[in-house]
Amino acid sequence: MAPAKALYITLGTLLGGLVMFAWGAASHMVIPYGTLVFLRFSDEDTVARAISANAPRSGVYFLPYMPEGDPAGMQAAQEKLARGPFVFAAVRAGAMGETRGYFIGQLVIDLLAGLLTTVLLLQARPATATARALFMGVVGLAAWVAASLPAWNWYAFSLAFTLASLLDLVVGFALAGLVISPFLPKRPGD
Repeated sequence: MAPAKALYITLGTLLGGLVMFAWGAASHMVIPYGTLVFLRFSDEDTVARAISANAPRSGVYFLPYMPEGDPAGMQAAQEKLARGPFVFAAVRAGAMGETRGYFIGQLVIDLLAGLLTTVLLLQARPATATARALFMGVVGLAAWVAASLPAWNWYAFSLAFTLASLLDLVVGFALAGLVISPFLPKRPGD
């Protein structure tokens, strides 16, 4: 890899990742997730006990469970779906632990997104900073359409949650594109 290209990728990864991390933190402080996006169980302690007793390990749970390859079990699950409730839940068995590790994990994820953003911009080479930000905003929109809309469609993710993820992804990718832009060549061969 040419030294200049390695520098572009390194700077883009760091700057793009850091701006996405900062945007993620800011958006979660500004968007009132607690009141607009997340709902509360009417009796959290009872639900927590039921989950602890019936979800023996961390993972994604689906209620009613649909046993593939078992026609009778699938029919029973379909009947339960018709009555409700339907649940799609991510469960972490036991305590969550300190948040420091989750912040470090998120930073690594955002640095990976910064790397991918940089690679895309180096390949596409939009001519202006605005075009680069718009290009990356469309990449964020594509990620949202591919991941968040199916969750809304199939798994009852709320419209508020789905729209908040739209804001997070599109703005985050656009900001990364804008911040990376000054450090990338403007056209092939630069």
